[in-house]
Amino acid sequence: MAVLKHMHNKDHSKPGRDLCQRCYQYYLDKTGTVRRSSAAPTQAWSLPGHRKDVQKRIAQAQRGHVNNDVQAVGANSSRGVQDQAAGYVTGTTSGPLQTPGPTIHLPGNIHRNNIPPVHVQGRGPQPVGYTAAHASYPAVRHERIQQAYSTHNAEVGVVEVRMVLKLPGRVQEQLIHDLVEAVDHIPVHIGAVDLKRTLYDAVIPKWNAWTRNFPLPIEKIAMRDRLWVELKPRNPDCDVIARYFFKSGKNGALTFKPGTKTIIQFHVPNELYNAMLDKREADETADVAVARRVTGREGVVVELDDDVELSMAADFTVGISKGKKRARSLSPASQQEDFESSDIEEIKSPVKSAKSKVTKPPAKRSKAGSSLRTPRTQTHTGSKVHLRVEATLSEC
Repeated sequence: MAVLKHMHNKDHSKPGRDLCQRCYQYYLDKTGTVRRSSAAPTQAWSLPGHRKDVQKRIAQAQRGHVNNDVQAVGANSSRGVQDQAAGYVTGTTSGPLQTPGPTIHLPGNIHRNNIPPVHVQGRGPQPVGYTAAHASYPAVRHERIQQAYSTHNAEVGVVEVRMVLKLPGRVQEQLIHDLVEAVDHIPVHIGAVDLKRTLYDAVIPKWNAWTRNFPLPIEKIAMRDRLWVELKPRNPDCDVIARYFFKSGKNGALTFKPGTKTIIQFHVPNELYNAMLDKREADETADVAVARRVTGREGVVVELDDDVELSMAADFTVGISKGKKRARSLSPASQQEDFESSDIEEIKSPVKSAKSKVTKPPAKRSKAGSSLRTPRTQTHTGSKVHLRVEATLSEC
C-alpha cells in the first residue's frame, strides 16, 4: 500500500496535493519550496487574501458603509442609536458637526462628560493630559538657567570696562582718570541688561572713591563697544557680545575662542562730568579753608600769614565746556606739611593766653593755557612752609 504525503500550496487560497514518496522528495529538493519549522497553520493576518479583506473593510468604513461604531478610548458606550448611525465630530466651535461616518474625537477635545478628570493626590481635579512632569517644570527650568550662567560654563570670557568721555571737537574718546576694571567668567551669551549691571557693579567703587561718592545712575551711562556702537537690549536679550568670542572655521561653522578679552566702554555724559568737577572743586576749596586754621596745644591758635608760602598741590583737570584748566587743591589727608623749627621771642604781657600770627602771601595762580588732550591729573608742589611765631607767654 502506497503512503501519500500532503504538501500545502504557497497560495493558501488554493488546496494542497497528496504526493507519493518520490514526488514528495522531488518537491522538497526544489529551491522554491518553503520549509516550515512547525505544522501550526500560518496566522490569518499574514495571508494575502486576508490583507485584501482588511483593505476592503477600511475602504467601506471610510465611505460610511459599515455599522461598526468607532469610539475613543474611555468614551461612554451608552450612546443613542442616532449618534452611532450618523456620527459627529466633537470639539468644534459651532457645536457637533454631523458626518456620515462614525463618531470621531479630535485630539485634545474629548468631552468632559465622557472621561472623568484625573485626580492627583493633594492637588484636586487636574486637566486631562496632566502629568507629574508639569509640577516640576518651573524648578527644572530654573536649574537649567543657573547652569547656563554658572562659572563652570566653558563658553566664558573676560570683559574690560572703561569709563570714558567724548570731548567736543574730538574724534577719539578720553579715559577718565584710571577708571578701568576687568571682569572674568562673563558668559558669552549674556544679555545687554545683565552685562551692564555686572560691569557697573565692578567699576562703580573706583568712581565713588575718586569723585567722593558723586552720584552716577546706571541709566545715565551709555554702554558702547570698541567701535563706539551702543549696545542696547535685544528681544530676546542675549548674545550681545557673542560675536567677539567666536571665529569662523573652514566650513563656515562658528568656533568658540577661549581666553578672549573684549573691551566695553561706559560713556559718561559731559554735563554730568562737569557737575562732578564743580562739586569736587567746591569740596576741596572747603577743605583748604579748614586747613588754614589749626588749633595748637594749650589753646594756642596758629593762623597762616600772607608772607608764608603753604605747601600746596594743585590738581589740573580739563574743563569740558569752559576749555581751560581748573586748579583745585587736594584733600588735607594728601597734603604733607613740613614745619621747620622757628625762633620764639618772649614778650612780657599780662595776657595769660598766647596768640601767634603767621602770614601767608597769596599763592601764584598759573596762567590758563590750552585744554589738555586727556583729563589727567598733574601735581605741582611748592616750597616748604616757614612759620614765624610771635608768642606772648604769661609770667610765672
